[in-house]
Amino acid sequence: MRNWMLALVLALGATGLAAQDAPKAEPKAEPKKAEAKPEKKEALTLDKLPEAAKTAITKLAGDNKLTKLVEKGKKDAKTYKAEWTADSKDHEVVVSAEGKVLKSEDDVDAKDVPQTVQDAAKKAAPEGAKLEWVKITEGTKTLFEATASKDGKELKTLLLDGEGKVQADDDDDDAEEGKGHDADDDDGEEDDDDHEDGEEDDDD
Repeated sequence: MRNWMLALVLALGATGLAAQDAPKAEPKAEPKKAEAKPEKKEALTLDKLPEAAKTAITKLAGDNKLTKLVEKGKKDAKTYKAEWTADSKDHEVVVSAEGKVLKSEDDVDAKDVPQTVQDAAKKAAPEGAKLEWVKITEGTKTLFEATASKDGKELKTLLLDGEGKVQADDDDDDAEEGKGHDADDDDGEEDDDDHEDGEEDDDD
């Protein structure tokens, strides 16, 4: 009887030791949740614009392919900015949903700039600098932007009115960043609801 009890005690002890020595199962790692991809905005095309805005842009751009088309402003005050290149010159226009041209910016030759404006710009620009011109029209107001460059480096940007009076003189480093009509905020509209197409096919 005593031998039987001793054998039982030894057997139970061996089972306990085996249970302690058994490797613990590692908890299974939870599968990673797939990150939600940001929703891609649908490209803005001419055929998605109000008919009046589409007509106004098409009339100005003609058969030239739009390089940029942006929707700006709030729902009750939308505007549309279009950019294109024609004859190696850049053009930009901002129109309302009703088709009214609010602002335009066009690269122009010196011959299309009043002589008084040219003379004032040459006087204010560094000696020997080459001038490139942009005509800016906003409502009844017309301004001329002159970018002075020499040896491929932009030195100064001037903004003059139609009488040759300098409205702004930018001769610091940010004049090298490019002409004013390359900036997206030039039309003065809010950028909260921008809807942009980087390269637009001309859908008439």
